[in-house]
Amino acid sequence: MRLRMQRTGVVLAVALGASGFVDSRTASADPGSDPVCIEPGRYRSAPEMVTDLQNGNRLWQRRVAVRLSQPEAARYCADLVVGGVRGFHLPSPEELGSLRFKAGGLFGGHKHYCVPSIDQDAFPETPAAEFWTSRTSADGTGWYVGFDDGRVHKDVQTDALWVRCVLSPAS
Repeated sequence: MRLRMQRTGVVLAVALGASGFVDSRTASADPGSDPVCIEPGRYRSAPEMVTDLQNGNRLWQRRVAVRLSQPEAARYCADLVVGGVRGFHLPSPEELGSLRFKAGGLFGGHKHYCVPSIDQDAFPETPAAEFWTSRTSADGTGWYVGFDDGRVHKDVQTDALWVRCVLSPAS
């Protein structure tokens, strides 16, 4: 099945497979995405989940809707059911950091960097903000990845940050 979309005078063809996934190797489906902030061929997107084809077919929660403390975020992911699929967890800094794309860093390190620093087609409406990871420290802090500038830092675990859950096929 092929679907045609109009975007600012340019017609895009979007290939939809029998599974209902949009294949980023062939087209971009979100007319609000910056075309420079899309990684063609890396993701396969369904309405609620994204498969990372370059990192062991990890399944990611596509859209985010909650800001929680770090302990609440871990429980939220453990309880999450997306499209009937269970087994999600709060990602490690390495897992979550793998989603960063053209991050500008503190002073905008790329000629063209993306804000938010993530594939904007695969993960639409992602806030340019901090997202919890599973790593915690004995001093009551936890690690986060910032999709505003791509940095990885610590914050007190009680602060409410965004949550994006992952399911690793090996887990």
